[in-house]
Amino acid sequence: MVVIDWTVIDSRDAAHRFADKLSEAPRVAERWTAVGAALEHAAAQFARSGMTSRRRVIDISGDGRTNEGPPAEMVRDRLVREGVVINGLPVMMNRTNFGRPPDRELDRYYEENVIGGPGSFMIVARDFADFGRAVRTKLVREISAPALSPTTRPT
Repeated sequence: MVVIDWTVIDSRDAAHRFADKLSEAPRVAERWTAVGAALEHAAAQFARSGMTSRRRVIDISGDGRTNEGPPAEMVRDRLVREGVVINGLPVMMNRTNFGRPPDRELDRYYEENVIGGPGSFMIVARDFADFGRAVRTKLVREISAPALSPTTRPT
C-alpha cells in the first residue's frame, strides 16, 4: 500500500505538509507479512514517479517477518544490484501478533534480510507507540544524507 504518493520535499513547508499527511495516514493491520512483495511493489513505483534522481531509496517498516510472497532477501539482493538502497524500520512487539508469539529478534531479521545498499540503515521502534519517533529519526537521516556512490560506504 502506498501511504503517500511521490512528494518532493524541498523546503520546510513541504516537510511540514508531508509530516501532516503522514500523521493522518491510517494504520492497516493484516494477518500476513509480505516484505519481499512490498519491496517489489515499491521498486516498481520508481518508473512511474516522473522524476529522476541519483538516489533511489525504499523505506520499509513492519512488525513481522516475511510469511507470504517471495523471500525478502532475494528481492533485496536483486534491488541492491540495481542500485536501490533499502532502509528498514522494524516495530518490535512484546505481545502476540495474530496469535503468534512475539518476535524478539525482528531487528536482526531486518538487518540480515531486508536492509541493503550503500549507506543503508535501520531504526528500531520499540513498539507502536515509539513508531512516530522512529519514523521522524529515519526520515531526517535519509533526507539529510549525502548522496553515496555505489562503491562508497559510510565510515
